[in-house]
Amino acid sequence: MSRPRCPPRSPPAGLPLSYLDDLRDRLAALPAEELPHTVALAGDLTAPDLDTRFAFALDRLLDGIAALPHQH
Repeated sequence: MSRPRCPPRSPPAGLPLSYLDDLRDRLAALPAEELPHTVALAGDLTAPDLDTRFAFALDRLLDGIAALPHQH
């Protein structure tokens, strides 16, 4: 059984499509010296479709788990 695809642009329910663009601009405008990763990843954090944002978040989660010290 295949999973249904998300719509090409999917802001949170009830918000206009420009929401993601506005959010990206706001994240990119944050002080880079205080939040360098957030500013650098503003585009990835506001990707235009849910599948892309989910894959990005899952990759970051798995990277974080992989970076944890291994206990024996």
